[in-house]
Amino acid sequence: MNYMALAGLLEISGQEGTLPPLVGFQGADIVGSLQAVVGIQAALLEREKTGRGQFVDVSLCESAMILGVSSLSQGLAGGLGPRGSGHLDGGLPNYNIYSTADGKYLSVGALEPHFWTKFCKFVDAEHIEKASVEEV
Repeated sequence: MNYMALAGLLEISGQEGTLPPLVGFQGADIVGSLQAVVGIQAALLEREKTGRGQFVDVSLCESAMILGVSSLSQGLAGGLGPRGSGHLDGGLPNYNIYSTADGKYLSVGALEPHFWTKFCKFVDAEHIEKASVEEV
């Protein structure tokens, strides 16, 4: 979690004015492991070509940054608003998590307007689709 926090991932999730949510998995470790595999494969390929080994260096913090590349790019371009206001963190009705009547949750990830339109028709909520499709 510390590397994910250092990479800025915790700051891009949750609602403004609340604690960032715990992510629930060790993302830096997982992506770092995948980065190590890529580095090892590249080193093996180089060994086959030249007969020399390679030094493989993997940073967990830099690996974690891969998970937030979309938000990082948006932030560097000056377009990242407060938590909970963006397209991928709850600022849009078509990309959010909702409580259901049976006490469970429903995730809706319908960024493309045609998916959002179909979803709203399926749940009999065309009034929501018409009010929010322009925001997408």
